[in-house]
Amino acid sequence: MGKTKKLQQLDLEEKSMVDEAQKKNGYDPTPSATTVDSNTENVVYLSQSEINEIDDADNGSTFSRLSTIGRLIKKLSFGADLTNTPIPGSFILPKSALSYFAENYSTHFNVLLSANGIDDDLERFLQVLRYFTTTSREIEDTTRKPLNPVLGETYQAKVEFKQDDQHQDTNNYFFSEQISHHPPISCSCVYNKEKGVRVTYFHPVKSQFMGTYVKLTFEGESIIHLDKHDEVITSSIPYMAIRVFRGFSEYCGKAIITSNKHDYRIKINYNAKPLLGGSYNSIDGTVYKGKEKLYKIKGQWSGDMKITNIKTNESKPFFSRPKEINSLVLPQELPSTHSTVVWKGVIEAGDSGVSRNITVEKTKVEEAQRKLAAERKQKGEHWKPIHFTKVDDVWVLNEFKD
Repeated sequence: MGKTKKLQQLDLEEKSMVDEAQKKNGYDPTPSATTVDSNTENVVYLSQSEINEIDDADNGSTFSRLSTIGRLIKKLSFGADLTNTPIPGSFILPKSALSYFAENYSTHFNVLLSANGIDDDLERFLQVLRYFTTTSREIEDTTRKPLNPVLGETYQAKVEFKQDDQHQDTNNYFFSEQISHHPPISCSCVYNKEKGVRVTYFHPVKSQFMGTYVKLTFEGESIIHLDKHDEVITSSIPYMAIRVFRGFSEYCGKAIITSNKHDYRIKINYNAKPLLGGSYNSIDGTVYKGKEKLYKIKGQWSGDMKITNIKTNESKPFFSRPKEINSLVLPQELPSTHSTVVWKGVIEAGDSGVSRNITVEKTKVEEAQRKLAAERKQKGEHWKPIHFTKVDDVWVLNEFKD
């Protein structure tokens, strides 16, 4: 059975399991007559009264949120766009999506810096692959979503870690800016200017309801620059399946990694976990030189991987994800656009544990943004990114710290 058919079969099995569980709890999963037709604008709307009702019913438990999700499913049609759907406070993780990007690409940035000292093209390329596997991270709570960054929101931090000689490396930086709100698009960069190493990524994010899970699609690419080697490495990004009723998220699909300097390339498959058996976060990949297959790579991006020489069938350990992560250190003086400043009220409301408070504080931020947008429209002004500039279809950070 092909991978596509396996994914389809998995969805059918999962849907059957979810439907049966819902029926036992008195909920009919059959779509109602008010479900948005797939041929119309497939967007979901919640009224303020519906949001308040959901927040008031929330008792802070995962079970409570799952029960609410079961009722909300009747409003959703397959493929419904959830990207800009109003979200009740009970389903909000009081943390900006920009901070997730920082964690994904920065917490093992030292793995990439190691590639800079490798002269052999293939070995350096494989080290870059090791780094790419560390940019995948598990979602901490599948029943809650992080905050959609507002237009112009930023996130900046120093990336610090101990080198092999135990000296602290503090010359690494992360910077991100939300350059579009509809659709939501962010630009981010983690870099070490002195060593000439940087990762830039441009992420238009789309969120869809797929019947048994929520699909997050990252349509942009990750681009790595290794100035010492005059090399640019590009990788596509797999989508994420948030399997709410099964309590976990996973990456699915393919990623292809290529270089401008040689004809090595890598294809990685991110495999969905079956309902029974199988492994979480499973990947398998092939390393090519031109059309020739050189190596097979297999394992878990969250754990251990091995590499096998296709000609000799000899296998050896390839990479084990480091348990120790780099520190993200925020500036002492934060600009008004920094995520922790923009969402300060929401973050504090999250600490209170009262869902309605989160909704109230989130609404304040959103209303302020609508007011700014209306003022720009009245003046005939168009907002432009401040920290990134588009050069040959690639967004580039304007200023790099030493």
